[in-house]
Amino acid sequence: MYTDAHTNQMPRTQHSGHLFYILYLPVKVFSFFFSEAF
Repeated sequence: MYTDAHTNQMPRTQHSGHLFYILYLPVKVFSFFFSEAF
């Protein structure tokens, strides 16, 4: 769990990090299954 100091230090980086995983992981999984299927 992040401390208040950490969240106050880099809130944007943390938020963009979550957004990155939310968008990137499904694409990576989809591309993986797509390459496996073909």
